[in-house]
Amino acid sequence: PALAREPATISLYDVYQAINMTHQLLHIDPKTNPDCFVGSRIQDTLNHFYTEIEAAAFQKMQAISLADVIYDLVTNE
Repeated sequence: PALAREPATISLYDVYQAINMTHQLLHIDPKTNPDCFVGSRIQDTLNHFYTEIEAAAFQKMQAISLADVIYDLVTNE
């Protein structure tokens, strides 16, 4: 396989998007107990916080290129 673009122009976010994951970066167990006080409310509560965390993670991923990862691999012995 070969890259279609130079590593410096490919962000970690691009790689993440290319994987086509079937869930969000941070996801909540959908099998919480609806009869439990916490279990019945935790999904909405965590979704609020996870959305903010995910946005910050995506922003950071966009700032890191594949070239950065390759450089770290070859220089970090």
